[in-house]
Amino acid sequence: MDIEKYRKLLLNCIDNTDGSEDINELCGIFINEIHEIGTDEIINELMPILKYYIRNNLHNFDGVDMYGVTGNLKLFRYLLSFSDEIDVIELMRENEDGAECLMNIIELIYKNKLIISKKLIDKHFNDDNLKWCGWYEQADELRNLFNK
Repeated sequence: MDIEKYRKLLLNCIDNTDGSEDINELCGIFINEIHEIGTDEIINELMPILKYYIRNNLHNFDGVDMYGVTGNLKLFRYLLSFSDEIDVIELMRENEDGAECLMNIIELIYKNKLIISKKLIDKHFNDDNLKWCGWYEQADELRNLFNK
């Protein structure tokens, strides 16, 4: 993997950098700003380094708002693939814990028929949380669809 190539691509995408950041810092900044600066073309080009970053920092995303991965379905799916190792829903909600955040996560999972663990379903898609974000009417359907 050509780290320097990815570093240059990230520096071209990110405005608020002084150029001294390492590849991990740049990936974190990019994920934080993915909704504003991440086109599908750019994200697809950066996908190998972003996956590398996620895999190697799975238990330490210090200062990175992982809700940003909801800006790209491939990246979202990739993060969900670690749901047996880490509470990825909590990770995405850590800095964005509003009803809209949970609603967007549910909609991405629902619309794309993605599967998550029963443990995460029970924790994050309980009746209270679904009432809070407006998905209570579809509670049973959601739980059955998401369950693996």
